[in-house]
Amino acid sequence: MKLDLYLSESANLLGENRLIKMVLLVLAAVTVMNHFALEKVLRSSRTIVLPSVVPAKIEYTGATPDDGYFKGMAREISYLAFNYTPATARSNFSDLLRLYAPEDYGKGEAMWYDLAARIEEAQVSKAFQLTGIGIDHDRGRLVLHGQETEFTGGGASTSNRTYVVRFRLDRGRFLVLQVVDGEEEGRAAEKGEGRP
Repeated sequence: MKLDLYLSESANLLGENRLIKMVLLVLAAVTVMNHFALEKVLRSSRTIVLPSVVPAKIEYTGATPDDGYFKGMAREISYLAFNYTPATARSNFSDLLRLYAPEDYGKGEAMWYDLAARIEEAQVSKAFQLTGIGIDHDRGRLVLHGQETEFTGGGASTSNRTYVVRFRLDRGRFLVLQVVDGEEEGRAAEKGEGRP
């Protein structure tokens, strides 16, 4: 009987088995390290977006855009909502409604088109010069400060105004939930009404 050949073959198989196990463990360790390295890169990577309404580059870090994006959206919203004539109000408000979240579109449409009808009937024009933008990421609010001039048949009146835009981000897209007068929001907050 060739016992030496049998023993060396089993020793060879055991050695080969150990080698395969070691290679498998090394591959598993490399895969786990690769997973964590890839996750770190994805979390810290930036996506640069050039939206049509904002004339500058916007950087996303993770799922959050930089403040330039919010400021650009605030300027766009203030232009569409608070600068109008009887001839342009309806088209401005129509463009503004494209920024609304689907669940708030109905309320926004009723409010803005009712305002457009009143503007056309009263022949009122308005100009709003934005002087400051406050961004509250936690509460999803843009606070727009500015000087508003209202033109009527009897002349013009100027006042300092504040408007609040409630928003949310949905997969990087800015969605308007509500646009309210800053004074109205303050009264609603005192009464405990409205959204936080």
